[in-house]
Amino acid sequence: MVGKVQELLNIQLNKRRELNLSNNENLSTWVYCSFKAARYLAVGSDIYLKQDFFNYPLQEWDSDKLIMGCKQIIYNCAGISLIDTYFEGLSEFEIRNLFELFHFNKIDDIEYIDNEFIKINFCHKMDSRKHTVYCKNNIENNLFEEVYFLISVNEKKIKICETKNNIIKIFTNEHELGIQSEYEYFNQMYPSSKIINRELKFIELNGIMTPVDIFRINTGKIEKELIFDISMFFDKK
Repeated sequence: MVGKVQELLNIQLNKRRELNLSNNENLSTWVYCSFKAARYLAVGSDIYLKQDFFNYPLQEWDSDKLIMGCKQIIYNCAGISLIDTYFEGLSEFEIRNLFELFHFNKIDDIEYIDNEFIKINFCHKMDSRKHTVYCKNNIENNLFEEVYFLISVNEKKIKICETKNNIIKIFTNEHELGIQSEYEYFNQMYPSSKIINRELKFIELNGIMTPVDIFRINTGKIEKELIFDISMFFDKK
């Protein structure tokens, strides 16, 4: 396994020298991600999951897309925080799953550049390292998707599902843990933002009246709403 990981990293090093990327200011964080990518390719999904602190990858993630993303990191030097080293063939949510695999959360809002590229900012779950990646904006790939990931609340790992229509579902049957998960999601995803107010409403989701918590937040640039589907823990103890 170690030999295979090193072989992949050597391939990437040669490509990095070819592209003259060795002096990039974001290199150290990207090298960390590259090691994770090489390891995933070397050991496969099952072994990676057994040895991962967050038990990633989740079963909802597309393993073929994870492999595609990891290969682009190794063979194309994708994700080194330069717009010229962008990811291709992956949707916004698939890029987010890929970097969740490396323990990075998306932070702040996605930026669209001339409707051709997507810029996504990430922050490491444990040590707050930040990293930016670019991907080709494939509008077809970005429709009707969900992204699943985990957040840590009181030493428990809570599954979150974020949909393309901006609904955030929290998977817990414990009311207090669900409320804490809402605030932890906000703190991780919008670390520089402020909550203006929080409101309980019932809205129609998939034909069913569903309880939601609506957070109105100020990002420093705009005001926006975070809509949490709280049906799993609403009125639970």
